[in-house]
Amino acid sequence: MPAFYLLASLLLLSDATAPPPLMLWVWERPSDLRSLPARAGVAFLASTVTLAAGKAFVTPRFQPLQVKPGTFRMAVVRIEGPVVPVVLTHAQRDRTAAAIVQTARLVNADALQVDFDARLSERAFYSAVLKDVRQALGPRQFLSITALVSWCGAPQTWLNILPVNEVVPMAFEMGSGAAAAETLLRSGGHFPNPRCQAAIGVSTEGLALAKGAYTRRYIFPYGEWTETLLRSVLNTIQ
Repeated sequence: MPAFYLLASLLLLSDATAPPPLMLWVWERPSDLRSLPARAGVAFLASTVTLAAGKAFVTPRFQPLQVKPGTFRMAVVRIEGPVVPVVLTHAQRDRTAAAIVQTARLVNADALQVDFDARLSERAFYSAVLKDVRQALGPRQFLSITALVSWCGAPQTWLNILPVNEVVPMAFEMGSGAAAAETLLRSGGHFPNPRCQAAIGVSTEGLALAKGAYTRRYIFPYGEWTETLLRSVLNTIQ
């Protein structure tokens, strides 16, 4: 996509309500975050879509999440791809997009994030799903996706044409590219792809990787969000 058309498409999404600068990921466990300050919000697992046997199975969130009124809430939909690479069908695409849209509407969150570690062979499927979701929810819905750091290594990739407001590289459990990515991030550097430069996702054990100039930081805990852990993160991420 030419730069002009990419810029124009992104401007159409600029009216979406953006999340605060600090977001805490909350996975499938009981969580009480009523002490969270206004400068932070929660990105909570709202449902999971599992692609298997030619179908898309949807599992809702079961664990309670407590936040005080006015807390920014981002619903996260996790897509679990097939264990063995297979051709994903149009029916699976329709079902996946419909499940994401239904989740967004049911939980009535302030924003939406999709989390899918798409293989190379699954990127066309994923791109189509995101286009369907955007079309259904419209330009005023803030739509975020997570990204493997390997997706962010070149200035121009498939990420550049996705109809999303935000791409969040996950700088934890990075696999073979961990050493190079950690060196880059610890020095305050950014990934080459411009869509991977505004936000960053790190674990509570890797907060130093979020030292660059980011608009938004997402923090993933390896366990429960306790008051002690929350205070530590808030004191570290200014």
